[in-house]
Amino acid sequence: MNSSEVCHDIADCPGLYVDGFRGKYLKLTQNTNNCFILTHYHGDHYQSLPRDGKYSGPALIHCTPVTAALLIDVHKVPAVYVVEHEYGHTFQYYDSSDGGEGKMGKKKKMIITGRL
Repeated sequence: MNSSEVCHDIADCPGLYVDGFRGKYLKLTQNTNNCFILTHYHGDHYQSLPRDGKYSGPALIHCTPVTAALLIDVHKVPAVYVVEHEYGHTFQYYDSSDGGEGKMGKKKKMIITGRL
């Protein structure tokens, strides 16, 4: 289910990745400008994410409270790299192709964590 780049790359939003930690995506966690959303703590979503304190970011991982607890307590990802969001949290992102004028751009999509 999560082997396709379509599952991980967000169109028009470079640097935002969903449930992607294997292959080329793991290397992207080394860039502080990148952001990762882990929708839930399931093997095919966190596959290849380093365990036992070996995740060194600096990219942050955004997730729900339960997923955050599992990342920190079970997977042993240092808490400094985990950002907890309440269930139903909506992420909005903007098309950054503003012609270099510094405008926010047009609202593109939303990603909701957890179930509503």
